[in-house]
Amino acid sequence: MSQKPKVSIITIQRNNIPYLEKFIEALVKNTKYPDYEWILIDNLSTTDCVEHLKKTQRTWGIKKSFIIQNTQMKSFAENCNLGASKASGDILCFLNDDTEPQKGWLTEMVKVLEKDKDCGIVGAKMWFPNQMIQHCGIAFHKNKMPGH
Repeated sequence: MSQKPKVSIITIQRNNIPYLEKFIEALVKNTKYPDYEWILIDNLSTTDCVEHLKKTQRTWGIKKSFIIQNTQMKSFAENCNLGASKASGDILCFLNDDTEPQKGWLTEMVKVLEKDKDCGIVGAKMWFPNQMIQHCGIAFHKNKMPGH
């Protein structure tokens, strides 16, 4: 059996403790993938969010994680690039803080990448709380424009 590639999960947050608590709980409980790290970028929270996050990290026993605190507000793209620059994984996973990862999610996403070497990006099916599909992928049409 070959070794699985390391995945760097990059999450950006700002003043979003209620969502982030649910996110962290789901991430820890539902991510059984053998080799990942979690990079959380705090985009200049105005509350005691970072201290709360550090406490939450300890509570959940998240060992392969670290928090980057911005000293100035950055755009979403700048934060993604910052997270990517600090990542040590072979695969980058950009995961929003208002999501709740489901059982086996990361293992399945990596399987798709490994199955097709021409594949460079994978997206997840996302549901609203009422079970209506929010997002289930993007395809490139004949005119080379992406669409849902």
